[in-house]
Amino acid sequence: MKLGIRHMFYYILGGSKKEFLSIPLMFLFNTSSHYGVSEALVGDKSEIGWNKALGILGIITTIEIYVNRYFERIDQELNQMGWFV
Repeated sequence: MKLGIRHMFYYILGGSKKEFLSIPLMFLFNTSSHYGVSEALVGDKSEIGWNKALGILGIITTIEIYVNRYFERIDQELNQMGWFV
């Protein structure tokens, strides 16, 4: 069984039902794992760099899920009214 970071944190924290909680925490745990890898490979944890990079990706991912949910709701409403998009 393949156990990835999504299975360890994302689904347990609520997945897409609680994305405001699950996505930032998943990215936080992922960021903390990169500290050790970075230190092992280049000798520097580079915590600020990893925090910035994966923090931005976490924010963008959360926004993307909210926007997708918004447009899915609009599509459903238009289809119910007879407008086929």
